[in-house]
Amino acid sequence: MTAYKTSTLKDIAALFSDKSTAEAFYGSVGGICRAVLRCEAMAAPKPGLVDRCDNGAHTDMDLGTFLRSADTLAPFFSRMYRSGYVDGRDSGTKHQLPRVFQRARLIGVAAEEAMFQETSGINTHKGAIFTLGLLSTAAGYLAGDGAGTTSDTGTDVATGAGNSVKKTGSQPTAVMILKCAAEMVKGITARELGGVRRIRVTAGEKLYKRYGITGIRGEAEAGFPSLLLKGLPAVRRGLSESMNMDQLCVNTLLHLMTVVEDTNVVSRGGMEALDFLRDRSGHILSIGGVQTMEGMASVELLNKECVERNLSPGGSADLLSAALFLTALEQGYKRESQGGIGKSNPDCNTIMEEESSDE
Repeated sequence: MTAYKTSTLKDIAALFSDKSTAEAFYGSVGGICRAVLRCEAMAAPKPGLVDRCDNGAHTDMDLGTFLRSADTLAPFFSRMYRSGYVDGRDSGTKHQLPRVFQRARLIGVAAEEAMFQETSGINTHKGAIFTLGLLSTAAGYLAGDGAGTTSDTGTDVATGAGNSVKKTGSQPTAVMILKCAAEMVKGITARELGGVRRIRVTAGEKLYKRYGITGIRGEAEAGFPSLLLKGLPAVRRGLSESMNMDQLCVNTLLHLMTVVEDTNVVSRGGMEALDFLRDRSGHILSIGGVQTMEGMASVELLNKECVERNLSPGGSADLLSAALFLTALEQGYKRESQGGIGKSNPDCNTIMEEESSDE
């Protein structure tokens, strides 16, 4: 049996360094990414995905695979935040956000290699490396730049205004981080999905050419609308309603599944499968989600159907981790500036963390 201890989003946010400088945060960002990846993996029941109850539609991985992968990746996210922070402090990188991302992306390539080595070639978190790595880089850049920067078009990425933001020493919000991330990957969809033909075509390129879907690249370039409109509001609503962490994560996942252009699902079952999951997720939320007995029974039934149809909404799961990350980041900044993390109930919002194993 595996024993578990409970943690909270407050605990995750408290992983921030006690030091007051933005630069000191970078060593804590990896710990936050590790915690949210473990939180996402353990939350149950998740349709078609690995969790602490079953392996969903996966036969080549289990919860332990995901937890080991999360542990391995943590220092790389710290390095990507640090890379963004250093560039944010360097006046020579102003108006060159795509170059900032390209430098950090080299760290992401190393992270993928470490992941595959740890998991014996199993892809547990490739999408999360891109998403959390990009967001970590953007958060670091904004912190280094004083939480404000101007894009190469003269538009402020933090506010959308035409004038540059004065450096006030404030910390970046989730919205600012998402807008900065979008600037960093401007043009990525056309470059990587619709560009030069290669002998070895990626899964994303195949789906783009067949269905016209842009996946996580399009999501990022658009400023992560799924997070802004669905993921972050769902997390915040879950916190305000004192949901436990299973309820918060699964309900947020369902909200994301109604809109995310999930290439994991399409690659396994085509557009019909994506429409199926969107419709079912919307129906479950309409009957109360996992906060009602009927909704919980429907989630469990959907999990069985996903296993039968070999469907796994991994793209939505990556964005769930991102929503948790941005929320924890904001709470961590609040903790540093105010000496606390708000008024959330410490007995609520629990997540499951692996403590020990008894065979």
